[in-house]
Amino acid sequence: MKPDSSLRSPAETAELRRRAEEKLKCQPLIETPLSALETQKRVNELHVHQIELEMQNEELREAKIAREEALAGYTDLYDFAPAGYVTLNRQGQILQTNLAAARLLDLERARLIGSRLGGFVTESTLPAFNVFLQEVFSGQSQPGCELELVRKNQPSCTVHIEATLSADELECRAVVADITERQRTHQELEQHRHHLEGLVFLQGWNRFLQHQTVNALRVSLAPQLAFVKARLSPGSYLGLQLTTGALVLIGASWLFGGVAEDVVHGDPLTLVDVQVAQWFHEHATPLVTRIMLVITDLHGSLAVTLAVVLIASYLAWKRNWYWLICLMLTVPFGMLLNIMMKYSFHRARPSFENPLLVASSYSFPSGHVAGATLLYGIVAAMVITQIETWRWRVMIVLGAIALVVLVALTRMYLGVHYLSDVLAAFAEGIAWLTLCLTGMNTFWHRRATKVSPS
Repeated sequence: MKPDSSLRSPAETAELRRRAEEKLKCQPLIETPLSALETQKRVNELHVHQIELEMQNEELREAKIAREEALAGYTDLYDFAPAGYVTLNRQGQILQTNLAAARLLDLERARLIGSRLGGFVTESTLPAFNVFLQEVFSGQSQPGCELELVRKNQPSCTVHIEATLSADELECRAVVADITERQRTHQELEQHRHHLEGLVFLQGWNRFLQHQTVNALRVSLAPQLAFVKARLSPGSYLGLQLTTGALVLIGASWLFGGVAEDVVHGDPLTLVDVQVAQWFHEHATPLVTRIMLVITDLHGSLAVTLAVVLIASYLAWKRNWYWLICLMLTVPFGMLLNIMMKYSFHRARPSFENPLLVASSYSFPSGHVAGATLLYGIVAAMVITQIETWRWRVMIVLGAIALVVLVALTRMYLGVHYLSDVLAAFAEGIAWLTLCLTGMNTFWHRRATKVSPS
């Protein structure tokens, strides 16, 4: 490699000579006469020394060129690397970055300097990034983490980040790799694998069904299998809806029967009733009591009747006879059933020396909870039929259940009902609500089926 003769400008050469001459003037001169032989010897030594200096200067030039070429190579390797490189401080601020990281974050490199990398991370993966950064600066070994990045003009992407701590432990150097395509490919492979597993299972199931013994059993039990298949068909009014309604009705009735049996025979549930009622009474506060009184008054017989009248008027105005009949069958007759249950069990209400609320009727089952279950249940059923999204359907059902639980808490807190009272009322309300809705749905579709041929 030949040195570049233009590494030093003429002005720099003149300045160097001037400094050398000034340094020479400062040194004392030894005026000693020299012979011709000594003079020739001195000249020869100066000539050799000059050649040595030129050789050393040549080596320095070559070293400088090699250093500049290496620096240019490393700069090119850093800036144009396919992976993103960032240098972060303890606060997660970007101190240095390359072009790949700037493209990955969809922002100019100059604007990235000083900004926090956590500002590009989604809220769901930000805690993982904070833990990762803390582990890096604490010197703990970590395998890296996967983050979801939000970009301004591009869709979000998934990246894998790894980092090493610097020698002074004031910053870390991280590599950020885009793994969005790799994840998408992995998900597609997983879906394909599940599909193949399903096909293998179906092939095995088909071979099992085609076995001679199984096939003969299927033929002999064909009527029973057809009946079960019809009961599970979602397209028939005598299918899945009727089966689900029957199962819920049986389950709610079983729960009511179990609670009623415990109450009648004085089983351990009644001891829990007394303990829960005593705990609520001991922890009552004036503010909470006022709130509970407001909530319980909003779900009394008068309030429920007013709500039914308003909803019924709206349904009649809309000429929605199906839901009008469902409403009138469910709530009024359900409340009448609750009154009959109260007089059948004639259970006394909880008794306290200083009661928060006094009620004179029987306790079992709770009328407020039964009314809330019937009212919110029928309203939830009406709203659900107008919504197709399952997420919102589930939210509506959970909201209705939460309101019923709130009413149950008010009755126990105010000391007018036991725990078993509200449990039985909820089971009673669910059973009657299911019976009315399932029966009305079956009757309505059967009537439509008979009328449609004509």
